[in-house]
Amino acid sequence: MSLQGKVAIVTGGGQGIGKAIAKRFLQEGMKVAIAEIDEEAGRETEAEFQPLGSIQFIQADVSDEKSVQNFIGKSKQHNTNPN
Repeated sequence: MSLQGKVAIVTGGGQGIGKAIAKRFLQEGMKVAIAEIDEEAGRETEAEFQPLGSIQFIQADVSDEKSVQNFIGKSKQHNTNPN
């Protein structure tokens, strides 16, 4: 099954297991939106992985409903673009 062009949402994507998952998805040709509460870690991961494909960092606290809604809205805007 090809993952090319699919969209992945990775929580905690700025570090640890989440970061590794985001990298693997990018290597498989997916677009990736990472939710990360730590802005510095999220921005560093986004910059590091940019050469691998379409990645977007959005600061989000997944324990807060409004933060999650904001994350979903922003990731939809980004991932409907054909890049």
